[in-house]
Amino acid sequence: MQTQVLPESSVGTAWLEHDPPGGATQKTPLASLPFTIGRNDSTDLRVDSHQVSREHAAISRQGRKYLIKDLGSTNGTFLNGQRISEAVLNDGDLLMVADVELTFYSGAGSAGRQTATQIMSRSPEGGTQRDTVWETILSVRRTHEVVTHRCLRTLYQPILDLSKSDIFGYEALAAVSADGPACSRCETLVPAVECRAAARLRQLFRRLAVEEAASLPHGGRLLLAITAAESAEPALISHLCQLRNFVGSSRQIVVEIPDSAVRGTADFRALLACLRDVQIQVAYDGYASGKARISEHKDVAPDYLKLAPSLFGSIHSSPERQRQVQLIVKASQDLNVAVIATGIDTETDLKVCQSLDCTLAQGKLFGTPQTVASLIHALRTPPRERQAAR
Repeated sequence: MQTQVLPESSVGTAWLEHDPPGGATQKTPLASLPFTIGRNDSTDLRVDSHQVSREHAAISRQGRKYLIKDLGSTNGTFLNGQRISEAVLNDGDLLMVADVELTFYSGAGSAGRQTATQIMSRSPEGGTQRDTVWETILSVRRTHEVVTHRCLRTLYQPILDLSKSDIFGYEALAAVSADGPACSRCETLVPAVECRAAARLRQLFRRLAVEEAASLPHGGRLLLAITAAESAEPALISHLCQLRNFVGSSRQIVVEIPDSAVRGTADFRALLACLRDVQIQVAYDGYASGKARISEHKDVAPDYLKLAPSLFGSIHSSPERQRQVQLIVKASQDLNVAVIATGIDTETDLKVCQSLDCTLAQGKLFGTPQTVASLIHALRTPPRERQAAR
């Protein structure tokens, strides 16, 4: 059966979603039931994997319930990490057919998602090895839960242009609860695990951040973080181009690449060239080295160098650290790279920051991560960041 494209708003037709390595997400509707999965050409969803049996599993329907049944496969069928012979499917459930990962969607819309399988609890049995496996299963499941239900709060922290006493832009951050931490790389919000769901989580976060940024007050730039692993993925440019096309000319996208991922290889230079071709700027994030490393960036110079907050910890009482930052700023200016100071939390930090010729700064002094609604509401009172800049 050929994979078909379903509209996002499609209601009433269940489907399976598959993210092949390096390819676009594939959605296969359950057009007829029972719906078979296997390696045979006669199955409804043919899976090209030698680990999958010829007729591996089947999905059927009883009343309003969908059921998944293993057809005596060699390598088993797993639902949310547990091997099953037959089980009820709920919206957003993770299916493993041997080594192939599929996600089930009922097509029932938001109402149907109220019945989605809840996150599994830790098994009280087993030793260290079992616990490790169980934690991995839980991590994958939690990640799928966040993706399926879009359980992400998009927050924005302002970056101030000290020379103009105005907002330069915002860094997009994510949280999964009202009182949870805000992180630029949202996969840290769930237990660490690398799976296709984690890649989808990162992409979902950036899409939501771009959509909500349309209502942001002031600030022409939006900083979006990527991981070191993503910087080497061929599909990254296509994803970022979609975001760039969405914002159009209303806002400049700046991609934050971890400084630890910067390399002088041909593929990395090609990545930078592609980003600039589509008018996306680049910032190296978490810089904590000295002047010498900046010279290594000469052939792969970014638009912005975002310093690690640790460089400004108690900087007012450390002449040596002040000298280090000053040399970094001077070396960056020689490459026409703007420096963003982070961790500016007090008036004292700000004075030192300005004395070191830093013109862009971020920290609690200028605003903590907030929702768009909170930022708009804050306009009713004199902005703290303008007062601090004066």
